[in-house]
Amino acid sequence: MPVSTQNPETELLPEDFSNIDRILAVAEAATIVIAVESQIKGPRIERWRWDVPEVRTSWDPATPGDVFRNVVFLVEKSSGSRYLGRIDINAWRDGSVIGMTQIRRWKNSSFLETPVSEQSDLTKFMKNAFATVSGWGVAQLDRGHVMAWNTRPSAFPFPEQTSASD
Repeated sequence: MPVSTQNPETELLPEDFSNIDRILAVAEAATIVIAVESQIKGPRIERWRWDVPEVRTSWDPATPGDVFRNVVFLVEKSSGSRYLGRIDINAWRDGSVIGMTQIRRWKNSSFLETPVSEQSDLTKFMKNAFATVSGWGVAQLDRGHVMAWNTRPSAFPFPEQTSASD
């Protein structure tokens, strides 16, 4: 990607940084409105501009047995001066099995890329993503993997072995 050499303070920014930043500003504003309208408690909104231009919104479970969620809006350059927005949504829950392993169960989905030319289109696109991930609960988590094994002998629920002389 060509870089701008017009201003020494921004020489490492992509040439089209101002366009990307403008799209991220619209996405961030839409995210704030959607989070308020959806009554999401304590959303964490991060806006990244450099290597991966995105607005990421994460929030904790609303109730103790619920799931963690996030919505990630990414800006991608298309042909010419067109930009595409892609949204990835994720829900997950960590748990343990007999205190021995940490298991993460999750579900994720990506929304098709869409041109980001109109603020109302972008807001509608993002509202759909928030509504979808907000509807997911523990029962919808269709994937899983082991994150860590607890190998401390005291963690295993087996009786201690006795020697042959006992």
